[in-house]
Amino acid sequence: MKKKRAVKEGSPFEEEYILDSVKEETKCNPDDKTSVKDLMQVLVLFGMVAEACQLHSYIEKVIKASH
Repeated sequence: MKKKRAVKEGSPFEEEYILDSVKEETKCNPDDKTSVKDLMQVLVLFGMVAEACQLHSYIEKVIKASH
């Protein structure tokens, strides 16, 4: 586990700290991907293709943001 840093507001490192924090919170692990895949399959089975596509779009953005 990463050690948390104390960064004061207005510090030159504040922006980097915030970006690192957001990336850490939005990581998508393999279990998350499996859950989303399963949910998308169920949505398609129930004829909710648009919702499945929208969910796919959201998860793609999360994955790209975490890299």
